Amino acid sequence: MDERLNRIEASVVFRFLRFAGRILAKQKKIAGQILLHSPFHPLYLRLRGSSAAKLDGVSYGEWVAARESRGMTASWYRQQARGWRVRPLVSVVMSTFRPQRMWLERAIESVKAQSYEQWQLCICDDASGEPWIREYLESEAAANSRIRVSFRGVNGGISEGLNVAGQLATGEYAAFLDHDDELHPQALFHIVEACQDGADVLYSDEDYLDPDGQRSGPTFKPDWSPELLDSCMYFGHLFVARRELIEQVGWFRKKCDGAQDYDLALRLVERAREVRHVRQVLYHWRQHAQSTSLNPAAKPYAHEAGRIALADAMARRQVAATIEDGPLLYTFYIQPSLRSKRPASLIVCTRNAKRLAAFLEGRKKTARPHELVVVEHVVSGGEPLGAVLDSTDCVRVRYSGVFNFSKMCNLGAEGANGELLVFINDDVTPIRPEWLDVMADRLENPEIGMVGARLLYPSGALQHSGMVFGIQDGAGHPGRGEFGAAPLMYSLQLPRNVSAVTGACLGIRKNVFQEIGGFDPAFPDNYGDLDLCLRVRKKGYRIVVDPRIELTHVECATRKGGTTFAERQRFRLRWSQVLVEGDPYFPEAFDRTTEKVRLAAF
Repeated sequence: MDERLNRIEASVVFRFLRFAGRILAKQKKIAGQILLHSPFHPLYLRLRGSSAAKLDGVSYGEWVAARESRGMTASWYRQQARGWRVRPLVSVVMSTFRPQRMWLERAIESVKAQSYEQWQLCICDDASGEPWIREYLESEAAANSRIRVSFRGVNGGISEGLNVAGQLATGEYAAFLDHDDELHPQALFHIVEACQDGADVLYSDEDYLDPDGQRSGPTFKPDWSPELLDSCMYFGHLFVARRELIEQVGWFRKKCDGAQDYDLALRLVERAREVRHVRQVLYHWRQHAQSTSLNPAAKPYAHEAGRIALADAMARRQVAATIEDGPLLYTFYIQPSLRSKRPASLIVCTRNAKRLAAFLEGRKKTARPHELVVVEHVVSGGEPLGAVLDSTDCVRVRYSGVFNFSKMCNLGAEGANGELLVFINDDVTPIRPEWLDVMADRLENPEIGMVGARLLYPSGALQHSGMVFGIQDGAGHPGRGEFGAAPLMYSLQLPRNVSAVTGACLGIRKNVFQEIGGFDPAFPDNYGDLDLCLRVRKKGYRIVVDPRIELTHVECATRKGGTTFAERQRFRLRWSQVLVEGDPYFPEAFDRTTEKVRLAAF
């Protein structure tokens, strides 16, 4: 069956139809982008139809209803918690300043409604100057011994208010709640459930409460991603940490008001033994005009505060760097002051003179000096590459066997003199001149074993920004074919940790490549890059994608597209456990049947 399907896919008719389909799909998306930024925006929405309202699949309201309907009763959760070996007291810390009464009442009620009973609520009012607030808070404290309140005489800002509230806390863990937001009834249950075998810092998924009070705009987060935290405060809400650790690092700093939680998170992870992601939507962030949840520009000082927090983190790590603005508000890039000096070798495997000539022309856009290693696949009746390479300063490696991309890459690595190996396809062209500098800088970190690129189709649509295991046929590229950001996965635009990157543009230190034994020739055409990535991760190294390493990729020009049954079976047998466990950087809530980032059916 596999052979028959391959013959069909290789036929002229099938290839023509697939090519035509890609052209039509691309033109539709380009038209959508033009309409999106034009006066005809309503027409764009009409063309997209109901899928836009449903996040290209299941609507979030339907998803929430289905998940909540499968939940147990509050008494069941209480009974489960009573049987736990570890039942720490969790102090919910809140600072208030001129809140709307209804929202404050709902915030406090959401704590009182927790199914996990070992909690206390510590509130400091930061000199709101409104009499009802003291009266209301004191009445709540008098009615419930688990509620503690304090009042400042002079307004000091969010950090000072939280620090005073924190002084009231006696719990083993501290959780942070804004005075206009709400906790899910099982929020503390799931947090403590995740603490049973110890964790120092925890964070959960979250969503919004829109102006009508309906849940919307979910943010599903990856598991612990150090490089993403160095780009933005992706922990968001619910943010929980061991109180003893918070006291060690010094609670909140007033100089970072507006990004005080980001500053605290950066200091905590430097000492934390374990950072854990709780894969549940446990926090509801209220949208209103004064909140950055609805109006990102509501607190212009918050972005600068985040820059200060990240710059201080670099100083503590003794990393000389400047902090540049990222692609989104409240996101950042770290620019090292001292660029990597390690010599790099670009390794390209090719057998097509025209494509190689185009690659060599595009390579001129690369600002960083480097060695070029060309692995020539010499085939009977093939094109001679000498005319293209005779005038090019490069290391030439000849390969005349049956096509085996893994063997060819290994031969290229053997012929390379650089400390950094960059495997790149001959159908890839740099967009940013600094791409190789950024890759080399990332590889200076001894904890990072491999670095990948953000690859775009010639149309500008996304082709690759990291790979995910468990999608479609074993692995896939989330967001492939999309223009702009996928609404449910903004992190595709940011430096972040991933499980794997494509071999179309892949950087690795030569000593790491040798340590893991290079590419496995058992994967001659496909899955060789995935297998390499998994062996890098098995050695304890992190894999990173940085969007500043940006190039165009024609795709399937260097190698034929599609996979065979034998390849898939070999990969599945070797890495079955990884495929069963799922990908730590791709939320469980997302659909695995497609590369489109959307909610999974219930």
